[in-house]
Amino acid sequence: MAVEHPHMNHFSPQILISNNREMVDQGNKNVYEYGMNQMDSGLTYSIPISRKRSRESSSFDASEFLCQNNNAQFVNGNEFDSQNKGIFTFLGQDMSMQIYQQQLEIDRFIANHTEKVRLAIQVTRQRNSMRLIAAAQEGIKNKLRSKDDEIVKMSKLNYALEEKVKSLNVENQIWQQMAQSNEATANVLRLNLQQLLTQIQQQQQQQQTANDVEDNESCCGSNYEEEHHGNNNGTTTIDNNGDTLNRLCRNCGIVESCVLLLPCRHLCVCSTCESSINFCPICKSLKNATLHVNMS
Repeated sequence: MAVEHPHMNHFSPQILISNNREMVDQGNKNVYEYGMNQMDSGLTYSIPISRKRSRESSSFDASEFLCQNNNAQFVNGNEFDSQNKGIFTFLGQDMSMQIYQQQLEIDRFIANHTEKVRLAIQVTRQRNSMRLIAAAQEGIKNKLRSKDDEIVKMSKLNYALEEKVKSLNVENQIWQQMAQSNEATANVLRLNLQQLLTQIQQQQQQQQTANDVEDNESCCGSNYEEEHHGNNNGTTTIDNNGDTLNRLCRNCGIVESCVLLLPCRHLCVCSTCESSINFCPICKSLKNATLHVNMS
């Protein structure tokens, strides 16, 4: 970055314009005598001055002398060596140190400005880097937060499924126990039913045996009693001497009675009419069983 340094006029107008010829001549003599050399700071002045002096000029135009500077260059310089460098003088005054100080101030100003710009660029870069890092961190945090939420959700779902499996296992055990208990109950009921059926069969056999014994001991006098009841009701009287007529079947009246009805134990039907009747013809009781009697 180039900084234009304003030209400063270190000379008073009274010095620049003077009617004293000797002072002007002495100044020109000093310029020719000492010359102008390059400074250590890199600032170069090339001032071409005519070696011919005009006898007719009564004054020296110092402003025209200063405007003849046509080549100025800024170069870094940090030291001033009085042994190797010449001395820039004008009108008997040494201007080298002032020019060198001004050059140092310019260099210092440029260095400070450069440092400020560098620091500003560095701060801007750091700020942009921090923004990028913050944005990346925010995106990563959002992703991690979503993953954490998903993990928590899956953990809850897994816990619910585990509890469901446990409840199903408990329910399965309960059903197994109920099935075992029902099976045991069914076995007990089956055994009781078998025992009950056995007892019923035994009772039926005992009852059948008792009925057989009672049938063998029974008499058929009830048939004759019914005949006497029939005589009292106005029916035909049968003589006691006709035993064969009294033993005829009460259903058909043709064949001799040979079947004993149970449980009333009336011997009143024949073998042919046994299957066609359900009630006793004498007492009208329900027939449960029959027993054939050999009358020969």
